[in-house]
Amino acid sequence: MAEQAKQQYMNLSAEDKKILEDAHRNASNPQHPANPEHAHHGEFAKKLFSKFGNAAVWGAGATFGADTVNSLLGR
Repeated sequence: MAEQAKQQYMNLSAEDKKILEDAHRNASNPQHPANPEHAHHGEFAKKLFSKFGNAAVWGAGATFGADTVNSLLGR
């Protein structure tokens, strides 16, 4: 398994290696939100799910409204 991971790492571009190294460094830094012990850890996901929920409700409302208008106009 470790050999396979090492091989996959070696196949990454320089930019991808930098991103991966930054992610590992940030996750071990207690001052960074990527660290599970940080007070704001997970806020991004909460906000993202909230935005998806709002979009779903808005989309359902728009569909309902369009269906209502179309039924009133006989389309």
